[in-house]
Amino acid sequence: MKPLRLLFALFLATPLFAAETNSPPASGGLAQSSAAAVVTKLFAGIPGFTAQAEMRVLDKAGREQMRTPMQYAWRAGAVRMDVDLAQIQSGNQKPEMVAGLRRMGMDRQSSIMLPMFGRLVMIYPTLQGFAELPLPKQDAAVLAEEFKIERAELGREKAGGHDCVKQRVTFTGKLGRKVQATVWAASGLEKFPVQVEIEEGAQIVAFRFSEVKLAVPDEAFFAPPAGYTRFPTMSALVQAAQRRLAAEKK
Repeated sequence: MKPLRLLFALFLATPLFAAETNSPPASGGLAQSSAAAVVTKLFAGIPGFTAQAEMRVLDKAGREQMRTPMQYAWRAGAVRMDVDLAQIQSGNQKPEMVAGLRRMGMDRQSSIMLPMFGRLVMIYPTLQGFAELPLPKQDAAVLAEEFKIERAELGREKAGGHDCVKQRVTFTGKLGRKVQATVWAASGLEKFPVQVEIEEGAQIVAFRFSEVKLAVPDEAFFAPPAGYTRFPTMSALVQAAQRRLAAEKK
């Protein structure tokens, strides 16, 4: 697989970008790739937590197009998402692509969003390497936006085994753009949003959180481990992985 093609595949598989499609965002709305950024607005007031999470992309009829399980952590605005790319379920995900990434040591990855620094850190444990990138402009804009958040109660339902208050949440930006979401806030978890569905164009991006622990993760969890190699770009990291694979074949 050519480096640029592989790099593109890696980004599509990353949780932050997994909901992205070729269609433009609806007028006044947000690109699908920003759904992960929008969800963080619901964590305001929560110092930190860890959870198992699942992100799904659905069409308007509720048919699933993609499912991405992950480990999720939050601390004062910083987000970490750990993904095994082999676990992503999508019609566009080819077994040979995952096999190729595994041989290169790039099938497991951690994405760390650091809005306070405008950075995205991509970590690959098997390679013991990482690269720092600027946050995509759309996501950086969402994370920096001070939305007005309005909530309307829709009733009470169970979600993920929790008794929840179901809410219609409207995010309104300073320029008047709006994002609509349906949120299930767990009464027994300090109203934690255990399920979120964000509407965008012809799709719905849904998040489910389970095994939620409302303890603040250590700050070191949001930085590359000591001793990992820092690469100046993702291209440089991919090239190093390819050299590693070539050396193993000799």
